[in-house]
Formats: sequence, C-alpha cells, structure tokens
Amino acid sequence: PDIPILPSNTHPVVFVHGHSITSSGSKDSIDAFKEFQEKLRNEGFRILSMEELESCSYQSISEPFSVRVTYYMDENGILSDQESIEKYAERLGILVKKIIDCSREDEVTIIAHSMGGLVSRYYINNLRGKDYVDNLFMLGTPNNGIYGEIKEGIFEGLGGCKTWHSGQECDEMDPYFN
Repeated sequence: PDIPILPSNTHPVVFVHGHSITSSGSKDSIDAFKEFQEKLRNEGFRILSMEELESCSYQSISEPFSVRVTYYMDENGILSDQESIEKYAERLGILVKKIIDCSREDEVTIIAHSMGGLVSRYYINNLRGKDYVDNLFMLGTPNNGIYGEIKEGIFEGLGGCKTWHSGQECDEMDPYFN
C-alpha cells in the first residue's frame, strides 16, 4: 500500500539548496528539489514559488505547501553569492518568517542539501531559528567541513568550492576555520 510521505497536519516544507543555484551550475542547485516537490504535490501539497511567497498575505495559504528558497538573494532581490554563512542564515531567517506569516502554521520543516544544511543549522542554532523550525533534514551536508580537492581543486571533474564561488563560505566550510 502507498504510505503518505508526511502526515496531513504538516508544517510548510522549505527546500534549501546547496552551493550553487543554477541548473547549469551543479547538482547542488535549487532545481535539484523539483522531484521532491512533485512527490509532495502527489501527497496534496501546493508548490509555492518564490514570487508567490513574496506576494502572499498573512495566513493566506491554508493547504500544506512546499517552497524552494535561495539564501543567495539579498533584501533588494539582487543575487549576492559572495557572503558569509552567517549572512546567508540571516536571509534564510527572513524567508522562514515570511513562510510562517503566509501559512497557518507556527513552524516549518527544512530539507537542506550540502551547504544549505550548514546555513540552516547556523540559523537554528544562532539566530533563534529553533523557535520556527520543527525539523531539519540535511542531505550531503559537510558537517565536518570541506578540504583539499573539494575546497581548492578539481573534484571528479566538477571543480572545487573556490571554482564555483570566491566568497567567504568556502573558507568557512574549512574544518580549520577560526
């Protein structure tokens, strides 16, 4: 028998991407969660876009929903991917607040990939995110840091972190970062 993925009285599901946000960039992109969202749609979840999130009003969405968000977008809607994990976590917090305001729930569930897990964990542990996040699921998150070829050089033909971005996050993911 088919077993529902999540209970019917669930919080909004927030998908948080990894290091890259474009489908041409890497598998860490925000687009990697499309398949997950389709499965949730089959379970009765509405798929909310970032544009719909920006335009929704207080408690206007009554059905369960999921949304893919990006912490690379600054408060002016400008792509800014050269920041610290702390700054990305602040942006995630703003998005989570907006999601809660749009829903009739007081918490969200976050599913995060790779660096998105680090951003989400920082938000939860340091920016009062634990008050708004019921569950955090991390997929492929480098909890012990990145180093060597993954950080600096070529990794399986994909390039390293510094190949994709020259921002602070590559240094902050180093296990020896102070």
